[in-house]
Amino acid sequence: MEKKLKGGTKVNRESGPDQSAPWSKDLAGRGEAEPVIDIVDGIATLQIPDAIFDEAELLWKSFVVGYFIGDAAHVGSIHATVNRIWTGPKAGTKIDVQFIAKNTVLFRIENDQMRNRVIQRKYWHIADIPLVVNVWSPESSQHPPDLSAMPLWVDLRGVPNTLYSHKGLKCLVRAVRHFVKLHPNTEKCVRLDMARILVEVDLRKTLVEKITFTDKSGASHEVEVNYPWLPPRCNVCCRWGHKGQDCLSKEIKILSKRTGELPMPPCRVKGYLSEAKAKKWRVARKLKKVERKLKRASFGEI
Repeated sequence: MEKKLKGGTKVNRESGPDQSAPWSKDLAGRGEAEPVIDIVDGIATLQIPDAIFDEAELLWKSFVVGYFIGDAAHVGSIHATVNRIWTGPKAGTKIDVQFIAKNTVLFRIENDQMRNRVIQRKYWHIADIPLVVNVWSPESSQHPPDLSAMPLWVDLRGVPNTLYSHKGLKCLVRAVRHFVKLHPNTEKCVRLDMARILVEVDLRKTLVEKITFTDKSGASHEVEVNYPWLPPRCNVCCRWGHKGQDCLSKEIKILSKRTGELPMPPCRVKGYLSEAKAKKWRVARKLKKVERKLKRASFGEI
């Protein structure tokens, strides 16, 4: 049977695979909707049924994307770690790992229950490097990781003895954000001059460095807040999660291309830009200026 289409092109339905073939019977038994095809000058236009777009069994649904906040570990170390902490001892399936960007990893988790558990927790540590996990889709892989609730250890110094309790410390870190748990050494009172607490910190906001309050007698107290570890922070766009050399800011790229200068790091927050990095940046800027002068001199401009 032949069907005449626009432009005189014909599609011969009988020229396809044998209708008695096993795969033909399987497709016919499913009752799947077929698209309407229109071929003109070698270009096929399809009218795809809505039922196909609504297909729930997507082939990539078992994938989960992970963003390392900092330099990623070796793929072998990642593979060994996630298969140890994510899969159970009796689990028959293994997790596949592949890099899709410098610090972005794709995990294939076939087990639905295991995949949901990994996504629900969201924040993990692989080889002592924070990992933010999210549902993967072709669109979500281009989005930056969510740093609105990053779990970080916080050290409190100068806590009054009357507040060195579970409730007291939990109340104090509310100024930082959400309390998660006390460090085991803090629970055992290994050190009374410092309390270490795991807190969910919103890295999109300014980090708290001091907490002030008054006690029942009206006396003022000041508690110092330190962060033993922070993810890398870009000295160009001032965002967390990447270094200046990996910054993808479009404005910075245009500025560098037009002026030929290194962009001025706008963030000068104490503790976030070390003196060594600032010195390195100043030296590079001076070298760039000398390079431009030599170039102008070679063309007789000076």
